Amino acid sequence: MPTPTIPLIAALREAAQNLRNGAHYAWGSHGSCNCGHLLQVVTHLSKEEIIRHAQTVYGEWT
Repeated sequence: MPTPTIPLIAALREAAQNLRNGAHYAWGSHGSCNCGHLLQVVTHLSKEEIIRHAQTVYGEWT
């Protein structure tokens, strides 16, 4: 488990706020699940970019 740091807490809060504001959520999508939303905040990648990358590597969240 990651160490709770101020940047991590801020990223989690931003991802949660995005979801509260109506961002698309899909449990089975790498770009729109909980982790996908956190990745969007941290990496500034779109859900489509995250999905494209996920499809180029073997395994889950490699």
